[in-house]
Amino acid sequence: MKPKRYAAAAALVFIAQASVAHAQQLGVEQEVVQSPPAGVPTVVQPTAKTIDKDTLVGLDVFSQDQTRVGSVEKVVAGADGSVAAIQIKTGGFLGFGARLVSIPHAQFSMRGPTVVQLQLTSEEVARMPAVKDPS
Repeated sequence: MKPKRYAAAAALVFIAQASVAHAQQLGVEQEVVQSPPAGVPTVVQPTAKTIDKDTLVGLDVFSQDQTRVGSVEKVVAGADGSVAAIQIKTGGFLGFGARLVSIPHAQFSMRGPTVVQLQLTSEEVARMPAVKDPS
């Protein structure tokens, strides 16, 4: 009975080490968190350097209360080339009346490869001041 337990434990350790090695090989830096309850999407908190600026533009942005608040229009890079903030187009109807607001990196994370998750409610986003678009 004990050899089966040891074999199962050894297999789990091997899988965990292989996963970490694979993540390191890909250059992914992630914060390890406990698994969320069933049915809740996993949110990965990447560091500013692991977010690809080119893939953020056009992604849907959801608020903390799971309301779609807009889409990423522009990525603001820091002095070291990492993502400092994103500018999202929010509000409006059929493209009229929409405005740009700036969200600092500390206020968002990626939820899967195609969704940006804010740590702000939709009301907080609505109250944010508009950013002037230089283009």
